Amino acid sequence: MYPFYIGEEKVCILSWKPSVNDVFKDGKTNKWYRVTTVMGGRGRICWGRETIAPDRYDY
Repeated sequence: MYPFYIGEEKVCILSWKPSVNDVFKDGKTNKWYRVTTVMGGRGRICWGRETIAPDRYDY
């Protein structure tokens, strides 16, 4: 399990191994998040920020 943080607040727990720039949706809050930093090692912790749904990007 990989805890996901925004700042100092734990937002959710990821059940898959995250990579930088992964985008996922939290099923409980229906918010989209992007992983910005992944700290390696045994206690793999990742940080990120809230973002918009990938299909809403205006290229």
